[in-house]
Amino acid sequence: MPSPDLLTAIPLPEQVIYQLSQKRNYNWADPEEWVRCATIAFLIIDRQYPAHRIKVEVSVPRRIPNDHADIVVYSDDRCRSPYLVIENKAEGQNDGERAQAIEQLFGNANSLRAPLGLYDEGDRSVFFDVGNFPPMERIANRRGDRNFVPAQYGETPVYAFIAGTPNDIRPATRQVLENRIRRAHSIIWSGGKRDPLTAFDEWSKLLFAKVNDERRTPNGTPRALQVGTCETTAAVATRIHQRFAQACAQDPSVFKPNTRINLPDKKIVEVVQCLQDISFMMTDVDTIGAAFESFFGSVFRGELGQYFTMRQLARFTVAAMNINENDYCFDPTAGSGGFLLEALLQVWHRIDDDYHGQPELERTKIDFALHKVFGVEIHEVLARICKINLVLHHDGHTNIESDRSCLDSVFSRPRLNPPEGKFTKILGNPPFGDEVRAGDEDLLGENTLAALIHDGRDFGRRM
Repeated sequence: MPSPDLLTAIPLPEQVIYQLSQKRNYNWADPEEWVRCATIAFLIIDRQYPAHRIKVEVSVPRRIPNDHADIVVYSDDRCRSPYLVIENKAEGQNDGERAQAIEQLFGNANSLRAPLGLYDEGDRSVFFDVGNFPPMERIANRRGDRNFVPAQYGETPVYAFIAGTPNDIRPATRQVLENRIRRAHSIIWSGGKRDPLTAFDEWSKLLFAKVNDERRTPNGTPRALQVGTCETTAAVATRIHQRFAQACAQDPSVFKPNTRINLPDKKIVEVVQCLQDISFMMTDVDTIGAAFESFFGSVFRGELGQYFTMRQLARFTVAAMNINENDYCFDPTAGSGGFLLEALLQVWHRIDDDYHGQPELERTKIDFALHKVFGVEIHEVLARICKINLVLHHDGHTNIESDRSCLDSVFSRPRLNPPEGKFTKILGNPPFGDEVRAGDEDLLGENTLAALIHDGRDFGRRM
């Protein structure tokens, strides 16, 4: 789907706003406007023409003053080369009215020197090849209804990266990976237009879509997160929105249902171009961890009061705890997941040493990631970053409780609720300077300060 801000219907006042090459608003009560709105949606969603190459009410040279073409699709970003001219009418035109409207279409298309024309009244439409026939031809140049309008200028894209072939994506070195992560975030951040945390949340959506694409693209099929030759921004962005929606449906633990990528199509394409040739899932987890730790430290340190623990300190702390595959690990203030990632990696290395050569080695590692690594993070965006981080490290992300404080008494993950067992190792870097007051719903949730102090039902005792 295209970006959600392309078409906005407003009940009161009765207007429709088109945010295309230019922002224009028109009377939504006009039945002809309904048809034009549907045509624009068809052009962008079904035929994948870029919104910034579409104009409405375009002045037509050498015709009656104030005469305008209803819609014009251009073949260039500056909107100088008309490609398709559309004439819209309300549904229910009679034969005479329809014939007159088609003459108006041809007059506009010929004056603008557009090779293609479309007459569309909603329930009836006619698509014309204007450029390859004499000016007065109206029969031989009919090419069917609007369903015969070519997608993205009639050019078939060629894709470079095909799953399971020698031309597939490749793992990256730490330096390349870190540079790409920074570049992608910078594209979205736009020099401060979006705050770093919001920018990374949008970046996480694209990363989530890419991980899904890497895991679920069959051999011989083009990767979704790439830009083909001659491909429009609308076509690429539509495919990425679809892939993200698919990823959310297949794994709803990271993003809520109906979450959307809130970026313009051009931004999505720029990020895709930045990431399209590298594989996160093929890159070893130590390289990924080092690249993301460096990125978090330089970009987020100090933003919104967030200071991420140095990876060396997290590694030392986890090593001192001597965690093994039988432990249940919990970080009550998980942040971006640094301590949990260290626990995951160190236990995996230990499993590699202790079970080398055994057939169930990988199963043991997966079981630890899926069933014995837990965390709570009060900041919803940070929790999503933590989940994405764990996804990139081959899992544990389904056990992260987001948008809740560890002092809460009710959690969606059963193991975090009494009387479900106890954690054997508690790790992390909690905010020691926080003050908790009675009635603070952000920190206490459904719990009470009295219960924490007097009743023996505090979170620490449950663990």
